[in-house]
Amino acid sequence: GNSEKFRYSIVSMSPYIERLRILLVLILLFFAILFSRVVFLSFLNGNSQETKSELRIQRGAIYDRRGIELALSQDSSTIGINPANVYDPAFTASQLSPHLFIPAEKIELLIKEKSNYFLLKREVDNFTAKKIMEMALPGVRQEKEFKRVYPNGSLASNLIGFTGMDDDRSLSGLEFLFHKELLTAEDREIPRGNELHLTIDSLIQYKLEAALGKAF
Repeated sequence: GNSEKFRYSIVSMSPYIERLRILLVLILLFFAILFSRVVFLSFLNGNSQETKSELRIQRGAIYDRRGIELALSQDSSTIGINPANVYDPAFTASQLSPHLFIPAEKIELLIKEKSNYFLLKREVDNFTAKKIMEMALPGVRQEKEFKRVYPNGSLASNLIGFTGMDDDRSLSGLEFLFHKELLTAEDREIPRGNELHLTIDSLIQYKLEAALGKAF
């Protein structure tokens, strides 16, 4: 009667439950392997890859299969100071403070304490850097650099990895594994590194990470 139908429904569903368990185990195994690899690259090998070149090469972008940018490098600036050329530390500090959001007292103290050229603030947007340079403050310099940006935040971050503040210094993940390729410019007239196109779909990856976040 009803008990036989109930037993039959359990038996008929058991293969699907078993397949679901196997699928879950495979997903967890994949992430465990990926996580262990990232841990090794980030901490156990004790190394990072760094490439210095006289030519400023913009690190190549990383895309998913849809062409969505997962990592890219943008123009940025660093503001530096040569204390020996600063005539009035207090005035210079008061002019820089509102633009760099650093207390004027701190800037003045750094100028007075240091004797050699130093970097005051990095990853300053170019518009702000231009306004600072237009003030023509003695001893203040602008240096060009690239800032690595990850538009989707932490999405697939274990896989993509990351760079240091200098985008020519990779620390983990694909950024580390493909470091030289991303900083190798095929055309010397266009100093931009090779692009990396992945087979992952960022939209599917987002749904997967959201589902796993709810499950755990």
